[in-house]
Amino acid sequence: MVYLCLHGAKHAFERIEWICDIDRLIRISDVNWEEAITIAERSHSKRSFFLGLSLAHHLLQTVLPSEITESIDADDIRTLQVMTLEQMSEKNNVRSDFKRNKDTFFYQAKLFDQKSDMLRFYLSTFFKISTNDCQTFILPENLKLLYIILRPIRLIGSYMHRFFVTRNT
Repeated sequence: MVYLCLHGAKHAFERIEWICDIDRLIRISDVNWEEAITIAERSHSKRSFFLGLSLAHHLLQTVLPSEITESIDADDIRTLQVMTLEQMSEKNNVRSDFKRNKDTFFYQAKLFDQKSDMLRFYLSTFFKISTNDCQTFILPENLKLLYIILRPIRLIGSYMHRFFVTRNT
């Protein structure tokens, strides 16, 4: 169940059947809630776990133990729930890639349980070399390390361009 919640959260529960799977699993099995929470804590995915449970409870009236609903309320999962529902309802709307990527980026950043995981996510996103980096800046083999410096420059330029283009249209 933790995996279902984590996977769904990563993709902003873009498929309603993922929430249905969480509901179905809770309804047909005798869930060991303490063990599930322990697994979620160990994998630093408690917020994602609670988000999946919260969505199942909200959309499908999945019955949850009071300790779980209290934890959901204490961790302000409702904000993530609202963001998820907004993304689900906007799924078929036409949005620019820039807006979609920006929304997804900030949504995923809110899923992390620990600030260190969030920082690692930001750094990884900002400095992880992509195919676009290698195609934009063609460097000889001995200068490949420069991609780490050039990536943030490319990203800033790309997003600034998209920001001003979408703002002016």
